[in-house]
Amino acid sequence: MKLYNLEFFDKDFNYVGSQQVGEFSAEYDYLSPTINKINLIKETNVQINNLMLITRIDGTEQYPGIVTDVKLTNKVKQINFKPLISIFDVDVVKGEVSTIEQWIKSKIDDTFVENDDELQNYQMVVNTHTTTVGTLDKDDYIVNLYEEIVYVLKKYSIFIEMQLDMANKRIVVDI
Repeated sequence: MKLYNLEFFDKDFNYVGSQQVGEFSAEYDYLSPTINKINLIKETNVQINNLMLITRIDGTEQYPGIVTDVKLTNKVKQINFKPLISIFDVDVVKGEVSTIEQWIKSKIDDTFVENDDELQNYQMVVNTHTTTVGTLDKDDYIVNLYEEIVYVLKKYSIFIEMQLDMANKRIVVDI
């Protein structure tokens, strides 16, 4: 039986709780993040919008996520969570596109790193590793960032990888 450690952190990477669990079922689909569910003991401290890190005890698997819902029953706390990339499911002003990677980086920085609304910000660093000239899916003034990320994956093979950098207390986004 595989064992996993589930750790929960607030947006500033302060530890809020953890629990070990046995094997469980969860989908981590880049193209269509689904809501996953897992039951924890009632005393596990976790709240909506907590960052979470699921790590196999032997260290061979690691899945970052975000808590989307918490439900309490008599003895169990059920949490719903999605892959971390689902935080990009927000609308943004399209603006100018010089290169695809730079456009994605600037939208993530504007929305999640340097936003005037500090409650929207995360401790996050965004890195680009390639440069691709191209266009986005829609000509609309407002676009969904996640939908555009999926579009550029399909059209240009531009992939985003996200990790929780626990040593530096930040989310690392590699484009």
